[in-house]
Amino acid sequence: MPGSVQRLTSSETTPSILHDLNGPLINIDAFSREVRKSLTELHELVMQADGSHDDKTRHTIESIFENDLYFCLNCIEISIKDLREKHQAQFGSEAPGANDE
Repeated sequence: MPGSVQRLTSSETTPSILHDLNGPLINIDAFSREVRKSLTELHELVMQADGSHDDKTRHTIESIFENDLYFCLNCIEISIKDLREKHQAQFGSEAPGANDE
């Protein structure tokens, strides 16, 4: 029927979606590694200045790093790993960039 919309099943759309997400996945993965590296360096610098912070301030800083920043970054990295596993299951090989460090 001309002009009709064809509904695709999940099994038909999943490979296409996984393939389309591969490029952004590689970029997000590389970005998250750079953020983790910078965050670790910043954390070390802040903790080296530990003598200038009272206990409450030090605890607040640690809480921000551990409970907020690292937690959010871990969520991104877990999502990337999950998408890579789905890509590998669908296409039988690792997504490009999976082992880039």
